[in-house]
Amino acid sequence: MKKEKNTPALPEETVLKKDDSALRRNKAWSGRFEEATDRKVEEFTTSLPFDKRLYSHDIDGSIAHVKMLAKQNIIKKTEAVAIVKELDKIREEIAAGAFIFFDSDEDIHMAIERELTSRLGEIGGKLHTARSRNDQVSL
Repeated sequence: MKKEKNTPALPEETVLKKDDSALRRNKAWSGRFEEATDRKVEEFTTSLPFDKRLYSHDIDGSIAHVKMLAKQNIIKKTEAVAIVKELDKIREEIAAGAFIFFDSDEDIHMAIERELTSRLGEIGGKLHTARSRNDQVSL
């Protein structure tokens, strides 16, 4: 049985930066909505203050998944390398307290995905190929 790694501690306070309505409007589930989500709804439904401590586990699961995608020739090996490299950088930034969380990040999974796709564009979006949200949170 594999021994669990110690998750680096997070800074006591994680600052949620207020974002513009473009980020609030472009959520993964927002396809049919024309307006941004009301801030009060976002504040009520976010789990980020609780689940941000799972960031290292989420990234470990994402790295394992992207390696599988490359091994099965679902994505290019160069794309997998780029995704893993950026996920490692994101992990380091969160551990150092340098990662910027936005108030529209519903949970740690969305915060990491948002940042990955902002850095890698379409390649970053390939991380969730053949992976549901239920698969992701089951880690």
